[in-house]
Amino acid sequence: YIGIDQSRIVKSVKDLSKKGYLNKCRDPHDSRNVIIVVSVKQHNYIKNLLSEININET
Repeated sequence: YIGIDQSRIVKSVKDLSKKGYLNKCRDPHDSRNVIIVVSVKQHNYIKNLLSEININET
């Protein structure tokens, strides 16, 4: 437990998935779980976006 409301996490993951920042799918071994995957392309996009944010804050 990480102290964040589950509904907030679900909404955030859904929004990030719709925007293309990550992919999600059900765990084939346990359908109660969701697997979240970030591809190399998505990772690089996020990394560049965070770099731009950090540059603009300084």
